[in-house]
Formats: sequence, C-alpha cells, structure tokens
Amino acid sequence: MNLKEARILFSTLISEHICAINRESVLGLRVKVAKGEGMDRKTEQDPTTDHMRNSLHESGLAQDLDMYINGEWQTRTEAHAASGALWESRHPLCRWGGHFGDGNHYSIEWQGRK
Repeated sequence: MNLKEARILFSTLISEHICAINRESVLGLRVKVAKGEGMDRKTEQDPTTDHMRNSLHESGLAQDLDMYINGEWQTRTEAHAASGALWESRHPLCRWGGHFGDGNHYSIEWQGRK
C-alpha cells in the first residue's frame, strides 16, 4: 500500500467511525465524537503545530477525536476505551492511542509507526 492508498483507507475508516458513534449511536445516544480541532495543543518538539514533525498526523494517517458524554468534553483516556476498541476492530491496521496514554488518538499503522 502506498501513502495515497493509506490516506484513503484512513479517511474512509475514520469517517465511518465518527458516523457510527454520532448517527448510529453504537456507543449510546449520549456519546458524540468530533474531529479535535479546537484545542491549542502545541508541543515543545514543534511550537508551530500540535503534533511532532513527521507524525502520522502530518502524514494524514492519524486524527485526534474529542469525545463528549452527556455534552461534557472527556479529557481522560479511559473515556475513549469503548471507542478505541471499536476503532481497532475496524481494520487490522487501526491503532488507538489509549495503549500509550493518548486516548483521543486514532490512527492506522504506517511503516511501523502507530
């Protein structure tokens, strides 16, 4: 698989994941997720962005999702556990950041990176 094909796969899978949670309520009616755009999460490694250089985010193969339960933004990794398990069941390459303390990180493995 080349990078273009991986990006298409990731875009399709993350879209399906968000729709399943938001529209189909697979995690319950009071759980919603959104693309994580609103937070200012600049890092020491790169103060111009919220992710490290050469990350899967920059490659278009990762997304941070913000989870809301009963309308409240969930900042703890544990809140994403059911969503993360569902994400990893979607495809053999799907990886969830909860395994390394970044619960809102959803990606596909690319060249050994998660």
